[in-house]
Amino acid sequence: MLREGDKVYHFTNSTKIGQIKNLYKRKTALMTTGGTTEERLMVEVIFPGEDKVYTYFAGDLFKSYD
Repeated sequence: MLREGDKVYHFTNSTKIGQIKNLYKRKTALMTTGGTTEERLMVEVIFPGEDKVYTYFAGDLFKSYD
């Protein structure tokens, strides 16, 4: 479970550890089998030394315990 303030990294770059700034849900245009749209949990991450805020799907992030 991810929370604001947790340290996380993207699965493609485990050496770049950032901190969660914000979590929110966003509706997607993908239709499920039942004909409804689904929501995706989005995570805004800020990395130290950078001013840019990156947005990722929550499933693409892993928690860092360092």
